[in-house]
Amino acid sequence: MSIFDVIAWILYPLFIIFQVSSGIYLLARAIKTRIYAVLFLTISSIFYVLDVIVTDLRVPAPTFVRYLIMMNYPLCYVLFTKYTFYKDRKSHFTAVLSISIALRVVHFIELNIFNETVPATSPVSLEKLGAYFFHLMILTCMHSLAMGYFINASRIANKNAKGLNFEPWIAKRNMWIGISGGIYAILPAMWYLIPIDGNGYVSPQGVAVGVTVLSIFLAQSSINLLCWVMPPFFKSFLNKGFVAPQGETPKGLPTDITPLMQKILTTREMMGIVDYLGRGLASKIQKTPSAAKGLLLMVFQEHQEKLGTYALVFSELKNVIATTLKSYLVRMGIKDADAITSEMQDELAKNQAMLVMMTI
Repeated sequence: MSIFDVIAWILYPLFIIFQVSSGIYLLARAIKTRIYAVLFLTISSIFYVLDVIVTDLRVPAPTFVRYLIMMNYPLCYVLFTKYTFYKDRKSHFTAVLSISIALRVVHFIELNIFNETVPATSPVSLEKLGAYFFHLMILTCMHSLAMGYFINASRIANKNAKGLNFEPWIAKRNMWIGISGGIYAILPAMWYLIPIDGNGYVSPQGVAVGVTVLSIFLAQSSINLLCWVMPPFFKSFLNKGFVAPQGETPKGLPTDITPLMQKILTTREMMGIVDYLGRGLASKIQKTPSAAKGLLLMVFQEHQEKLGTYALVFSELKNVIATTLKSYLVRMGIKDADAITSEMQDELAKNQAMLVMMTI
């Protein structure tokens, strides 16, 4: 057993625990909040772990199964980016997804033809050198395209959030998840440094590269786990120096609001969004923030009663604003109800990633 094997069998289980824990947490949150975009990260975690098991750890598996498992996580990241950052917005999604799928198909075909893997399982001869580096090029393109799309979306979301009244931890959560993507984007550079003698991570150079790859895995997965689970101590750290404004008790709530509705409307998933939307609505209708929040709570209650649902979820917000809230504004004699609700929908689309970060 090589030095790297000893290190790997100690630290790779930690990486797997981090990945699986993040995947399970996001699965549970997706079911509760119905923000199903994060399920793509759960699926990505599964493929990610399986990929490492059959490549880096070289756990035996049927060839066809190995080829199906490998390099599916880039597609998951492309889909996650689209439906977290660009839902109902223009982006390069169609082009990025089409290219990613085409590259994955080429990858699967060239695996079956040349049987080249990274690390190489047998010495790469001069005759096979072209096939090996073609394989590396396909891997690099898939990985870099997906992570570049994600990192850029995260950067733009943080830029758009500047000047808005989000608590610091929300934008910083997005920023650190983007940083984890940036760390993971380094991975292709390591692939080109792995020796091609078929010994993988056994030689001194192989050990150094293998430990660096493992460090990238652990850094990316640990940051993701910390940011998604967001334990109270970490949230407090990110919010250091921030003093939450002491708002008034929202006025105008219906007197017959049920205990169940009170419980629903005080969940952490919705109250943060009510606070964000209420402050924006207040300036548009010339009301106090507390009155605007009270109005939103009434709107949400009416919407839920019509649908017979027990919880208003993030995906329904735009519909609620376009229908129930607009109707309330018209009845209140608010001018430009159409323009106000349209602007609120645009703001939701523009800052959807931050609202996801607030809600998950």
